[in-house]
Amino acid sequence: MDWVNIYSLEDGLSVRNKLNTAVGYLINPPYRNVSSLTNVLSTDRFIYVDSSGGDVQINLQSSGSSLNDGNLITIIRVNSGGGNVIINPAGADTIMGQSNMTLRFQYDKVTLQIRNGETDWIPLP
Repeated sequence: MDWVNIYSLEDGLSVRNKLNTAVGYLINPPYRNVSSLTNVLSTDRFIYVDSSGGDVQINLQSSGSSLNDGNLITIIRVNSGGGNVIINPAGADTIMGQSNMTLRFQYDKVTLQIRNGETDWIPLP
């Protein structure tokens, strides 16, 4: 076998699997509905939070996890009354230099991204 055949057999399948996963996320992105303390998973893309029963804490993963590299997480507060949604970075991580972020109103949302090796989650427009 030459290097072209090795590439097409091994890397080609990997690329195809990654493309299938990306297309699957576009068609049917992973989401969760939550109403209590929640730890964000590496597979989460959207978290819909009902804080009508009081404040709800959402804990982000550590920036040191390579699973986070470039991933996006969108957190949306869906209720009109009740408590706030408080988003907490892990350990010494921050959100735009702050120790947490609060969603106070119905349909407030934030999309956050972090790159591996950085410690500051960045809100995207």
